Amino acid sequence: MLRRLRQVPLPLVCLLSATTLLVCAWIVLMPPLQGPDEVSHFAYVQRIAEQQTIPWTPSGNAAAGQPYSDEVGTVLGQGGIGPLSGNIAARPLWTRADERLWTQAAAGTDRGNGGYTSAMRNPPLYYLYELVPYGLGSGGTFWDRSMLMRLANVPLLIVALVFIWLLAGELLGRGPLQYLATAVAGLIPQLTNAVATINPDIALVAEWSAALYLMTLVVRRGPRRHFVVPLVALLIAGGLTQPRSLPLVVPTLIAVLLALARERGWRRVNPLTLGVGALVIGVPLVLGVAGRGPGNIREFGSYVWQFYLPKLGSMHTTIGPVSYDVRSGFVDRIFGTLAQLEVVLPPTIEDVAWWVARLGLAALVVALMIRRDSLRRNAGLAVVFVTAIWTLLLSLHLVAYRAMLGNSGDPIITGRYLLPLVGLLGVAVAIVGSVLPRKPRAAYNGLVLAAGVAIQIVSLGLLVERFYA
Repeated sequence: MLRRLRQVPLPLVCLLSATTLLVCAWIVLMPPLQGPDEVSHFAYVQRIAEQQTIPWTPSGNAAAGQPYSDEVGTVLGQGGIGPLSGNIAARPLWTRADERLWTQAAAGTDRGNGGYTSAMRNPPLYYLYELVPYGLGSGGTFWDRSMLMRLANVPLLIVALVFIWLLAGELLGRGPLQYLATAVAGLIPQLTNAVATINPDIALVAEWSAALYLMTLVVRRGPRRHFVVPLVALLIAGGLTQPRSLPLVVPTLIAVLLALARERGWRRVNPLTLGVGALVIGVPLVLGVAGRGPGNIREFGSYVWQFYLPKLGSMHTTIGPVSYDVRSGFVDRIFGTLAQLEVVLPPTIEDVAWWVARLGLAALVVALMIRRDSLRRNAGLAVVFVTAIWTLLLSLHLVAYRAMLGNSGDPIITGRYLLPLVGLLGVAVAIVGSVLPRKPRAAYNGLVLAAGVAIQIVSLGLLVERFYA
C-alpha cells in the first residue's frame, strides 16, 4: 500500500490536498441545509436510517403528512435555518442565547416521523452511501450529522479528480496540460458548491468521470473485461444514483462497438456510422416523447433552438421564462448562483465569464482545426465524447420541456446538471493551451489557474458576506 502511495504523482497529491482544503472551507462556511434542495436530501437519508426503509417513490406521489421529521422542523424553525433560504437579509443564529433556546427546543424531538419529499423520486444509492456518516453521528446533534454527511462528499470529489487526471493523461499525455485540465475542473465554483451540499450531484460527477476514462481505454485498448465490467457497473451505479445518468448508456455502447469493430474487422462499423446512427435513433425518440400528450414537436424544437440561439421570425415565443437561456441557465449558474441560488457573482464578473465562455468555445474550434490530424486519428473518442454531451443536453431539455407543459414556471434545467461533464471541460481548456508555443503556453496555463483561484476567492468572499457580514 505504501509503495503504491509513493507512486502517486506529486502534482496530483498537491492538487488533491489543495482542493480538499478548499472544499472543507466551503463546507464550513455554508450553513446547514443551504445547498440546492439539501433539506429534502437530508430527509431522505434520515428516513432510511430512522424508519429502516428505502422510501424510493419514482412516480413522485406524495403521501399525506408532514414532509420533514420533528427534528428537521425544529432546525428550520427554532434553529433559524428556514428563514435563511433565499433570503439575503437573513443571517444564522449564533449567539449563546440562540444555542440555549435550540438545546431546549431540540430535546427529545422525533427523528423518525418524516414523510415524503421530492428527493425521494431519486434512486437510493447516494443516500445509502450517506447513511454511513449519518450513523456515525447518530449519537450527536443534527449539526454533527449534517457536517459528517457533507464531509462524506469529499472522497467522491477526490475520486472524480483522480479519474479526470487519468483521462487528461490518456488524452494529452503527462505533464502541465494534465495538471491544468484537472485543476480547471476542481476550481469550478458550482462543483465546490455541490460538494458542500448533501446532494447526489457530486456522486454523478465521480461516476461520469470514471466512466469517460474507461470508455477512452475501451476505444484505445480494446473491449477488455477489466475495462468493460467496471464500466457496466458504473452505468448501473449512475442509474441508481440519479435518472440524469441514463444518457451515459449511449456513448458507452458506441465505445464498446468501436472497440469490437476494430478487433473483429467490422468495416461498416466506424465512428461516422455510429455517430450518425445515434442521432438517427436518438433524436426521433426524444422528439416522440416530447410530442406526447399536450406536447408539440415543433414547440420543443423551437424551445431548444431559442435556449441557445436568437429567435427566428417563424418561431413563437419560447415556452417558459423568455430570459432563461444558455447564459443564465448554464454559464451564470456554473460560475455563480451558489447556496440557494441567491449568492450571485457581480454583474461585471458574470459578463466576463460569458465572454470567456464564448471566446473559449471559438478557441477550442480553432485548436481542433490545428490538431485535425490528431482529431482524425481519435475520431472514435471524439464521437464518444460528443455523444455524451448531446445526449445529456437533449435529455435535460426533454425533462425541462415536459415539466413546463405541466404549467410549471421553473425551467428545471441548471448549470450543476452539466457537472458530470466537468472533466471534458478541463480537457477542452487544456487542448486550447496545447496548440500554443512553449512560452505562451506557460503564460496561458498560469492565467487560467490564476483566474480559477480568483473566482474561488470571490465566491468564498460572497458566501462570507451573504451569511456572516
